[in-house]
Amino acid sequence: MLKRSIAIIASLLALANGAAAKETASYYLTDKLKGYSKGEFVVLKDDDVNFRSAPENGKVLKVLQHHALLRVLDHKGDWLETDADGVRGYVYASFTGEGLRDELTAEDFDLTVYAALGERFDADKAEESLGKLLDKRLLEGKKRWLYRYDKAELVVDKRKQTLEAIKILDKNYITMRGVSVGDNAGRAVGQYGEPDAVTYGVGGVCYEYFWQDEQQQPLRFALYVNQDSSVTGILLERLDKKAWKKLAQG
Repeated sequence: MLKRSIAIIASLLALANGAAAKETASYYLTDKLKGYSKGEFVVLKDDDVNFRSAPENGKVLKVLQHHALLRVLDHKGDWLETDADGVRGYVYASFTGEGLRDELTAEDFDLTVYAALGERFDADKAEESLGKLLDKRLLEGKKRWLYRYDKAELVVDKRKQTLEAIKILDKNYITMRGVSVGDNAGRAVGQYGEPDAVTYGVGGVCYEYFWQDEQQQPLRFALYVNQDSSVTGILLERLDKKAWKKLAQG
């Protein structure tokens, strides 16, 4: 079941980045998660910091914003070799520090674009809200359907016909914490805190946050980020309870 849940993330990452995600690498930041490797992460404490190809005078690969999330690969004197949303480079160590944690709430999953998670899928109503259907395909060994629209992508259980995941693509949609597609990833981390885990795919990463509602339904909130450190999609997903237990047990 855990592999099944991670398969959704890998499949949607591939669609988001326009390439097949043949392999993914997943890291947890604090609590151990089964299926993930331990990773050392820091966040940027300053704003508009040059991210370089080499220490000191290396080529500027991009400019990082406050709260940018960095996976530490190596320490080289006063510099850190890091991965910034799929791009390897260097940042001055004194500009970085430990990130802050925050707890998700029910409001963070109240992002009804077409219908709420767990509700029955209605193709006609989906087109009314999201525009013309662009593509429909089977995922995960033909157990779930992926419906693609201009404004969102929906994952629907083939047997139950329930909405299992919503990926928001519409730049005009703003979350309860004021984050939207097109925002800088550093700003998103500033609003949501450090994620529980990060999954690296082809051309980008996925920041993952896990939470359970009052009915003990495990949920995933995820931010898709490209190599330019821009948010390209916002995902809400219902996790299988058995998969959640495996994640929580570590």
